[in-house]
Amino acid sequence: MNELVLSLMRSDDDIRPLLDQFEREHRCRVQVRTFAWNTGRDELVKIALNGKGADISEMGTSWCSSFISMEALRPFSPPEMSSLGGSSAFFPSSWKSGQLFGSERQFAIPWLAAIRVLYYRRDLLEKAGIDEKTAFGSSSQLTETLNRLQAAGIPIPLVLVTRNVIPPILHSLASWIWGAGGDLVSKDGTHMQLNRPETRAGIHAFFKLNQFLAPEARGLNPAQAEALFWKGEAAVSLSWQPPILAAIEKNADPKVLASLGVTTTPGVTFVGGSNLVVWRHVATAQETLAVELVRFLTSQQVQSTFNTSIGFFPTRPDVIQNPPFSNDVFHQILMDGLNSGRSFPTISRWAIVEDRLIHLLGLLWEDVLANPNSDIDAIISDQLEQLANLDSSRN
Repeated sequence: MNELVLSLMRSDDDIRPLLDQFEREHRCRVQVRTFAWNTGRDELVKIALNGKGADISEMGTSWCSSFISMEALRPFSPPEMSSLGGSSAFFPSSWKSGQLFGSERQFAIPWLAAIRVLYYRRDLLEKAGIDEKTAFGSSSQLTETLNRLQAAGIPIPLVLVTRNVIPPILHSLASWIWGAGGDLVSKDGTHMQLNRPETRAGIHAFFKLNQFLAPEARGLNPAQAEALFWKGEAAVSLSWQPPILAAIEKNADPKVLASLGVTTTPGVTFVGGSNLVVWRHVATAQETLAVELVRFLTSQQVQSTFNTSIGFFPTRPDVIQNPPFSNDVFHQILMDGLNSGRSFPTISRWAIVEDRLIHLLGLLWEDVLANPNSDIDAIISDQLEQLANLDSSRN
């Protein structure tokens, strides 16, 4: 009997019934290996270098370009892409994450999508005399909203993650940079853009949010930050979105759920998530079956059932446009974010750039929180200067 090895960045408990269906239909066995997000990329590097360990893998969207550059991934042929639905079947930013900059060859198929959102308490905005329609449209509007919440005596106007974990701070910061007209990498993909005035303006605006972080809202990981909001202690939370907002946080304070508002981040929303790839080392006899498993996992059927049980959205608009997703009260807001959002640049050295940025941004938050009255621009310059002139390399 044919056997495939699938590596996932999660437990296979939710997807095992679907894999059982695939096994029955194709008379094969699917063995699952699971990795944690914080160690997953290192595990995938081992697979790439050793040429064994998995046939198909789930891979973070921002990791794909590095593995494409390593020539470790098998490209999908035009007929295969057509059988998968082609580019039009997926959100544009998700689809582009499976290509290398300047090329249309597809090495990864979008599977799970996630965007950054702002949760907020409508009752607290009303208390501060704030119109939610104009409260979050831009970075400056968000700052004004938080100022007014603070002035109205709200003890914790804002909660966000300032410890570099998964997802890292960079995923949040990107929206502020893009919204200010800046970028991380030049249009031709060859140079960092950290010295551009627009990029620095976005970074400055993001880290100036520290003035709205109460002592108990500093240095938090995701679980701690989420808990503050859902327990009713914070007015606004910068967070990942879950797939079905009506089912979020069963233990949340009822008054939070009763007055819950959701909107995309100011600027341009970052779209992340994960893709599915087939490794180049897969035996020729297994290639067709491996591609078929990718087709199955990214199909309407699987995305409309599997994605309702985990904290990610489907990458297919035709799935989100139907129940249960379309029944969600915030459906259109999140659809807009997925349609108009951006992913990170798919350049060959992005992994190096991302790692260094993530590390330095963590240090930057430590400096800003430890010295709240210091010159933020000076702190930013000190921490990021060593990256500003990094050549991101042509592909």
